Amino acid sequence: MFKQRSFEIKQIADKPILNLYLYGEIQADYTDWWSGEIVKSTTSADYVRKAVEEAGNVAEINVYINSIGGSVAEGNAIYNILKRQSVPVTVYVDAFAYSVASVIAMAGDKVIMPSNTTMMIHNARMGAYGTAEMLRKVADDLDTINEA
Repeated sequence: MFKQRSFEIKQIADKPILNLYLYGEIQADYTDWWSGEIVKSTTSADYVRKAVEEAGNVAEINVYINSIGGSVAEGNAIYNILKRQSVPVTVYVDAFAYSVASVIAMAGDKVIMPSNTTMMIHNARMGAYGTAEMLRKVADDLDTINEA
């Protein structure tokens, strides 16, 4: 004989949360030299844009970062995509947020970094060769990137 229960279990449906994992080098899609195939990056601005669009109406976005950095263009675009969102964005640094990954981290309304994680912020760098005029332009470009 079973006792009748005096409680009811209900699932309360909240709006979904979008979790983005930016693990590895921040980079755009690229062509594999050996196969000639296009490799879709899971750390590109296009990947983040599509993930946000496909998620639709979410209550919040969580971004998990473990990256040594990478493409400034991709990282800046990811930062801007996240800043445009009308929902809270929380960034969790899971290990490293170096270089342009530190820029992405700054898109968070809240940034959570356990004591065993690190962030590295530095001036823009690049290699260059060419004429004196070309090298002066590269230096000017680096100044523009640093000011941004």
